[in-house]
Amino acid sequence: MAQPSTLRHPPIVEALVDLRASVPGAPKMFMALADELKDEFPTTEERQELRSTIEVKEGKLVPPRVDPPAFGGVQIANVDQTIYVQFRPDGFTLNNLKSYMGGGQLIEKALGHWELLVERAKPEIVSRVALRYINRLELPFERGDKFTRYLTAAPELPEGAPQQVSRFLTRVVGHDERRQATAVVSQQLRQQKGKPVVTVDIDVYRTEDFPVDSVALREVLDSLRVLKNETFFSLLTDETVNFYK
Repeated sequence: MAQPSTLRHPPIVEALVDLRASVPGAPKMFMALADELKDEFPTTEERQELRSTIEVKEGKLVPPRVDPPAFGGVQIANVDQTIYVQFRPDGFTLNNLKSYMGGGQLIEKALGHWELLVERAKPEIVSRVALRYINRLELPFERGDKFTRYLTAAPELPEGAPQQVSRFLTRVVGHDERRQATAVVSQQLRQQKGKPVVTVDIDVYRTEDFPVDSVALREVLDSLRVLKNETFFSLLTDETVNFYK
């Protein structure tokens, strides 16, 4: 298990901040907010939600009822598509792709745009605060290497089962009582162009009634960021971490 440290070349392909809340306002309010940010985020996409209902009556499946599309918010993107912002009736998300801006800046930028939504719509509470990081590890596995050379929590097959594993997918949900937080950890091994690639997806979150102001939310997000870092490095060996220093 490696110790948390600063990486010069973090293997992060996507990082996001997600805040769930009931956000009042008509579609035109969301669209006006997107238009206000047009200089920084010139690409705008209106999102639609499709909902269907499946019922069983007298032991028989009733054909599903599909509701008309409903307004699902607006998504805006910057020129190089490294930052996406979603303003939605059920909350807010900021995605950072391709070029990682750093955890502190990610949180700062997300809360800055969240404040704009709070100013316009005045939601009362935030019900879920989350950070999610997706990492792509290209590791120099050689024939005969055990996964434990690079990963501390890779799955193992028992003796008697085939030992040459080319793919795996695991998902574990853990709870941190001290921080009252949950961590969903997914690991996947797949082959890309004949080379093994490991994806480590860590989603950390808290669910309760939080105030909407940025000071309180920053404290929660900073705590989740520490938990995310501890979780990520606990999954890697020192040899793996050295590739990204």
